[in-house]
Amino acid sequence: MAGVPARQIGWVCECGETLKNGNQCPNCGRTIIIENNGDAEA
Repeated sequence: MAGVPARQIGWVCECGETLKNGNQCPNCGRTIIIENNGDAEA
């Protein structure tokens, strides 16, 4: 989240790595599933 008012600017894996290309973490390899309502699960 960034700015005022806050807005989402990206996703972060549970290990703390920023997800840059797609939904797979470049650090641990975990795939993050992002649902239509904005929720995410590993």
